[in-house]
Amino acid sequence: MSKPNLSESINVASLAAELERMKESERRFRELAALLPETVFEVDSQGHFTYVNEKGLNQFGYSRADFEGGASAFDMIVPEDRLRAGKNLARALSGKAVYHSEYTCLRKDGSTFSGLFYTTVRYRDNAPAGVLGIVIDNSHHNAMVSQLREWENRYRIATEAGLTGVWDHDLQSGKMVIDANLKQLLGFQTDEVTHWDDWKPLIHPEDLAVLMRHSRDYIKGRTPRFEARVRVVDKQRRVRWLLVRGRAEHDAFGWVRRMIGSATDITRLREVELALEQARQRLEERVRVRTRELQEANETLRAAIREKVASTKALKQNEAELKLKTAKLEDLNTALRVLLRKLDREKAAMEEKMAADLRDLVHPYLKKLGEKSANRETRALVTILENHLRAIVSPFCRQLTSPAINLTPAELNVANMVKSGQSTRQIAAALDLAYKTVETHRLNIRRKLGLTGRGINLRTCLMSMDKPLDVLREN
Repeated sequence: MSKPNLSESINVASLAAELERMKESERRFRELAALLPETVFEVDSQGHFTYVNEKGLNQFGYSRADFEGGASAFDMIVPEDRLRAGKNLARALSGKAVYHSEYTCLRKDGSTFSGLFYTTVRYRDNAPAGVLGIVIDNSHHNAMVSQLREWENRYRIATEAGLTGVWDHDLQSGKMVIDANLKQLLGFQTDEVTHWDDWKPLIHPEDLAVLMRHSRDYIKGRTPRFEARVRVVDKQRRVRWLLVRGRAEHDAFGWVRRMIGSATDITRLREVELALEQARQRLEERVRVRTRELQEANETLRAAIREKVASTKALKQNEAELKLKTAKLEDLNTALRVLLRKLDREKAAMEEKMAADLRDLVHPYLKKLGEKSANRETRALVTILENHLRAIVSPFCRQLTSPAINLTPAELNVANMVKSGQSTRQIAAALDLAYKTVETHRLNIRRKLGLTGRGINLRTCLMSMDKPLDVLREN
């Protein structure tokens, strides 16, 4: 066997030294990658991991065994982004520049986050062998961008709803930055009104002096804030009212170099204020007129009150006299009622005596006369005479002959006989009348007493009317 020459020994030693340097470099790379706060990875041309640092294991929730078992980088990306990731990997391996890409990363537990991938191609034997890169969690950045957009949208909606725009005035150069909302309020395009010299002619001359005075007072510290109401002319030559507010920005030496603020369209508010002022003036005039009218009315009322007081005194005197007379009249009325009751009792006693005399002294003879008379007409006349005598002393008959009822003499005879309990046939025989005639009288009596169509017995009604005169008067 031939011995290796000196040159071959030198080459082997050089290769061994180079290999040792490469191992040391790889060790340093791994130590450095382990210290980085972001995921560092290496994949082959098929997308399989050949290296992942500890941050990557923790960030994606996988173990070292999962990665060493041939895990694929595409498993760490949601399915919707895998096709785009594969195309970007192919482009990088083909030599095209793919510096960074953003994918939605998928953790082992199924949760996701937005990841920003920065990659570079790894070459071996001058040929692309894989990709080396880092993954940065971009969720916080995206959330901040989303929040910023939401704030911008809220600001835009608020300024548009409040008819407000923002301005920025460089006091040294005179340049002004006016936002699109304020320019739109005044009808200008975005490239118009870019300098104080453009803005100044739009302000009413009287209000310009007010605006400059407020600005100087604020800058010199005489007032705590800058605020003024000014009239401006928009592009359509219409006068509009703006409420201008601002704050100063000082440089390192304390000089005011810049003013930033807002301008709110208060045209409608100013119109309402002017209308209210005019209404207030009109109201004050009406109040003055009304006050004079009230003063005159008060004088008239005072005179009326004085007259009323005098009348009241006279009225009280009249009331006292009237009470005295009323008391006297009440005494007279009381005596009169006592006298009337006494007269009623005497009259009732007289009626009872007359009825007793007729019953004892007249009716027996009339009854004998009727029984002994053979003439039917004579008997009927006796019956009528007997009824009339009863009616003379009966309060019942006085009620039936009153103007309110107004019974005829024939109806009165029939009513007396119905009250005494005689039937229609008995009444017809006693009075020598036809049966139908008696029926007609009964119907007329019911009609005059208001009994038509009512189920009330005629005799019951007539008997209820037979009361003494003093009782009827009290009722």
